[in-house]
Amino acid sequence: MARSLFCISQLLLIALLAAGCATTRPHRSETSAAPAAPPSPLTPDPATAAPAAPATPRRAAPRPPAREDVAAARPAIEQLARHLRIPAESIQVLSVAPAEWPNTCLGLPADGEICGQMIVPGYAVSLLAEGHRYDYRTDLDGRRVRLALAPRPEVGEPLVTWRDARSFHMLIIGTRRIAFGRRGGPLIDTALGVPDRAHDLQQFLATYGPFEARTPAGEIVFAGVGEAEATPTVQRLIAEWAHMVWREADLGLTEPASDRAFIWSRRGVRGQGNCDRVAVSRTGIATAWSCRSGEDRLVARLAISEEQLARLYRWLDRFETVDFDATAPGMTDRVRIGITLAGDGVDVPTEADLEAMTLFANEIVTALLAAQGGDA
Repeated sequence: MARSLFCISQLLLIALLAAGCATTRPHRSETSAAPAAPPSPLTPDPATAAPAAPATPRRAAPRPPAREDVAAARPAIEQLARHLRIPAESIQVLSVAPAEWPNTCLGLPADGEICGQMIVPGYAVSLLAEGHRYDYRTDLDGRRVRLALAPRPEVGEPLVTWRDARSFHMLIIGTRRIAFGRRGGPLIDTALGVPDRAHDLQQFLATYGPFEARTPAGEIVFAGVGEAEATPTVQRLIAEWAHMVWREADLGLTEPASDRAFIWSRRGVRGQGNCDRVAVSRTGIATAWSCRSGEDRLVARLAISEEQLARLYRWLDRFETVDFDATAPGMTDRVRIGITLAGDGVDVPTEADLEAMTLFANEIVTALLAAQGGDA
C-alpha cells in the first residue's frame, strides 16, 4: 500500500513541476478569504486567535487610472510581479482610490496579529494579471502593502502546510501548485520556483510518514507516505525547509535562498588545508569552500547527521547571535579561526559552549574532507 501511495505521490509531483511551465491559468473564482484548511489541521492556538473584524475603512469611489495612480500603485505592482514571477509591465492597473485604513495592518490583520489602532492614509489598488483581479491596500509611501483579494488557490491535495506564529505567514504545498500569504487572508498561488525543492519534497514524502507538529520553526502538517517516523529533529527540519520555500516564493526567487545557521572559517593560511569556510544550513546541509586560488571554490557538500542537527537546533534556540574569532590552537597569530551562529535565543555562550561549537565545526570539516577524499 505504501509503495502504491509513493508512486501516486511521484506522479503528483511531476504534475506540480509541470504546472510551473504553464503561462496561463484557468479561470478561478476570486476570494478574500483563505482556502479550506488541509485534512487534519493543527488545533488552533488560543494565543493566535483571530482579532475582531476592524471597522470598515473609508474609501473614495474608484476612478480610471491616471499617471499619478500608476505611481501610487507601483508598490502593489512590484509585489504582485515578484510573487507571480511575471514582468511588472504585464500587470494592468484597473483602479486606484485614496483610502483611510483603520489600523497599521491596513484593516487586514493576519490571524493573531496585533495592529496599531490609528488611521493610516493610503490607497486601494485593483490590478489585473494573467486574466485575474488582485486587490491591494497600501499606505501613502508603499512601505505597507497587503493583499485584500485574489483568485481562489488551486493547489490540489495538500502535501505540506506550514504556519508561522511569529511572522503570521503560511504556505501550502499541494500536488499541483503552492499557495502562500498571511494567515487567515487571501493567498497567492504559483508554481515551485526553485527546482531543487521538488526533489527535496519527493525525498521527504517517500521517507517519512504523516505527522502534525509545532516546532520553533513553525507549525507543520505533513502528508508523507514513507515508513519512517519523523523524530522531533526531522519535524523541525521539514518546518525549516517549508519556511525557506515560503521565503523563496515571497522573494520571487528561482535559486535557493541562503539559510546559513552556522559558519566556520579559517583565515590567513595559504596553501594549507582543503577548506577555508564551512557553512551549515538550518536544514542540515554542510557546504565547504576553498579560497586557496584566490576565489571561492565549492569543495564538498553533505547532510550532517541527525544528532549533529539536533545539537545545532539547541544552540540556535538558546543563544543569541555569536561571532567568535580566535587564534587557531598551535598556530601563529596569522591563522585565525572564526565561528558565527545565527542564534534566535538570548543567552550568551560560555567558553565551554564555544569550545563545543569548535569541536562541532571540526566534526563537520572532517566529514567534508572525507567526502572529498582530502586530508586535514
